[in-house]
Amino acid sequence: FFAWYKGLDIGGAVRVSQIQLLMPFFTFAFSIYLLGETLDLLTIIFSIAIILLIYLSRKMVITKK
Repeated sequence: FFAWYKGLDIGGAVRVSQIQLLMPFFTFAFSIYLLGETLDLLTIIFSIAIILLIYLSRKMVITKK
């Protein structure tokens, strides 16, 4: 947790916290690799939507007070 909080301090909580949105992708990858799960079309569609939203949120201008 120390590395996470240091990263929040360095990069700013708003920007760095967006990394948490990638957790479902790591979960998908590990479940496919370790458990032999398969991805259906709906999961892929929502994954693309999440990636698009992450991309758009990273493009937003954030000002520090």
